[in-house]
Amino acid sequence: MCGITGIYNFDKDKSVDKELLQRMTDAISHRGPDNQGIFIDRNCGLGLRRLSIIDTTEQKQPILTNEDEILRIAFNGEIYNFLKLKKQLLAKGHKFYSKTDSEVILHLYEEEGKDVVKRLNGMFAIAIYDASRAHLLLARDHLGIKPLYYCEHNGTFYFSSEIKAILENSEIPREVDPISLDLYMNYRFVPAPRTMFKGIYKLLPGHLMLVNEKGARIKEYWGIQKDIASTDFLSQSDTDKLEEEKYATRAVRELLTKSIKMQLISDVPLGAFLSGGIDSSIVVGTMSKLMCEPVKTFSIGFTESQYDESYFARQIAKKFQTEHQEIILSPAEVKLLPKIIWHLDEPLADPAAVPMFLLAREASKKVKVVLTGEGGDELFAGYKENFPYHLASLFSILPKNARLKLAKIVARLPGVTGKTRLYRSILPEKERAQHILYDIFRFTDKRKLYPPTRQVYSSNFLNSLNFFDQRWEKVKDWDWLSAMQYLETKIWLDDDPLLKADKMLMANSLEGRVPILDYRLVELAFSIPWQLRAKNGVEKYILRQAFADILPQDIFARKKQAFEIPIKKWLREDLKFLIDESLSKKEIEKVGFFQWTEIEKILATHYSGKKDFAYEIWALLCFQLWHKIFIQ
Repeated sequence: MCGITGIYNFDKDKSVDKELLQRMTDAISHRGPDNQGIFIDRNCGLGLRRLSIIDTTEQKQPILTNEDEILRIAFNGEIYNFLKLKKQLLAKGHKFYSKTDSEVILHLYEEEGKDVVKRLNGMFAIAIYDASRAHLLLARDHLGIKPLYYCEHNGTFYFSSEIKAILENSEIPREVDPISLDLYMNYRFVPAPRTMFKGIYKLLPGHLMLVNEKGARIKEYWGIQKDIASTDFLSQSDTDKLEEEKYATRAVRELLTKSIKMQLISDVPLGAFLSGGIDSSIVVGTMSKLMCEPVKTFSIGFTESQYDESYFARQIAKKFQTEHQEIILSPAEVKLLPKIIWHLDEPLADPAAVPMFLLAREASKKVKVVLTGEGGDELFAGYKENFPYHLASLFSILPKNARLKLAKIVARLPGVTGKTRLYRSILPEKERAQHILYDIFRFTDKRKLYPPTRQVYSSNFLNSLNFFDQRWEKVKDWDWLSAMQYLETKIWLDDDPLLKADKMLMANSLEGRVPILDYRLVELAFSIPWQLRAKNGVEKYILRQAFADILPQDIFARKKQAFEIPIKKWLREDLKFLIDESLSKKEIEKVGFFQWTEIEKILATHYSGKKDFAYEIWALLCFQLWHKIFIQ
């Protein structure tokens, strides 16, 4: 696990600025405090900060090369099948000088070229410089577990694991991208490939990029396809019967167990985050069966009992006799929000970043690696609002326009029980998906917020719609549940839970692994008929059945519970000083992206108790703080 940086001048006669590359690399020292390296060959330079996990022996130059020194690699992540790949490469005559997975990637590149990524099972952001071809290969893992940002400016290409490294070049403008702001106001984050910075982008998950003197070209090497699975771990007879419940259950059990086993490889202390939910409980339970020592587990609790789930985590810890540590979130720690936003690089209006930062800080005192349960909800139908709407079939006979008009009438009804579900059931599928995924400000709300002088609404309103339309086009003919799972995986997963986890853990020099997001398990999950994923209206039905024997009954039967945060209390008490400062008339008008009169109405309505605007206020606060830290 590391942080990587790089510079590539399109003019091959222009040498890399070594001092700038060093500053870029130093800016992400928290990602790799154990070692650092710089490599420059004329117009290309690579930087690396190393967090030693595999092969902890000190290396003078962590940017590795091959035998003839034609190739160099800067690598962030872990390749879990690297020992198998290394054995194959040794048989072909390759020589290795370290025990790292980085060197395996380099030699595999000699055999496969850019198709090297198709052989890797892991999480990664890779930069390989090939002097013989004078090009740079960049790649990001299948699901986007590790981030990779890039920017082109004045004939030079920059990349890094974090945006702050790219901004070490003071010539790169620090400007808000208005389209990204508009998307943020819908989703609470900026979806890839955009960032909140104009001109700085994320490489999409499952994509690679070739950079040479002619420019940069991007290509997708992996994507989610419905009803296609990597089933080489099953016999052919089992594959033919995959649609049957017992075979799907067995397949999930086998593959997730293999994934967890692969991800236990480490030369440093290893543990797990434990929430007490289905996903993390399965990970911890399986780890306890595979490890020869007690699993070190870490959970977060709240002083407010209605938000505290630590009881369930203690249950699992007791059952599997883990070495458990429970961290209670002190309200005073919420004041770390500006520091957390600095580590996030962009405004990410997910309050769960606060407890995750604190959990990572404490866990890093005992381990260098943790396994987590991220991905179970997206792959195995964990969100109840995505379940097939039987009520929707009653309205499907109506024309689309009639359904939209009827939905508007329902939306105006005062305080009707189940109004939201009824409203969504009436909506056509595409509009229903938008309503579920657009998490905070709706279009009319955004229009009121933007000042006319900015013209953000008029110029970018259609862009936020186009973003969704492009992704809906892929799944418009899929069944409803699969379509929603795809959209959440491709729109939300890497830009909220995974990015949040990466930034909060790496801020504390802690590596996070996500065994449920083994790309083979993703393919398998999408090949299981939706009727099994949501059988009898049970969230994560197949996943529960696959591990029913290791889960306590009350955990097994426990319904999905969102990870709730005492955000209302924070805004009224512990963060009130930040609200008064950052959302004041003076600051709103200084930044200039919102109208103070509308902000004032939102705050007044929320604090009066007439309507809950906690998450809207949190989103506005995060943007204002981010603007102050990175732009002002």
